[in-house]
Amino acid sequence: METGCVHCLILPLDTGRLLVPAALVAHVKMLKQPVAQRDNAPPWLAGNISWRDCTLPLIAPNYQALETTTRPVAILHTLAQTTGPKFFACLLSKLPHFLYISPQSICWSEVETPPLPCVAGAVQLNDGPAWIPDLVSLEAALQRPRKFPH
Repeated sequence: METGCVHCLILPLDTGRLLVPAALVAHVKMLKQPVAQRDNAPPWLAGNISWRDCTLPLIAPNYQALETTTRPVAILHTLAQTTGPKFFACLLSKLPHFLYISPQSICWSEVETPPLPCVAGAVQLNDGPAWIPDLVSLEAALQRPRKFPH
């Protein structure tokens, strides 16, 4: 591993991939239960799931409420020091994989239509494109239950 590398995870979504620091991911589990839907939620917010006696918002672009397949879910730490949930969840299309990112293995690219409204930018990695989420904006959107960006 080169000096200056960052341990990251690629989170595969149905609509693309998110690149996040590995330390952000607290747990990966398989979603077997139905998702509790939220009223007036944007299309990228499927609802809530239970994890360790907590109710977490589930980010899931293109989620189908009647979906019956078991899917992986990444539980992510929040960055903000708020009184709200300390975690949120992201529905994945398959299991995430580790990646070491060095300055030589990444370059910024044009943002094509991202799956979430809170995307800081797009990058081109050695194995394909990925989005970098704007976690601060995403967490702020999750704190405002009736004022979600669509």
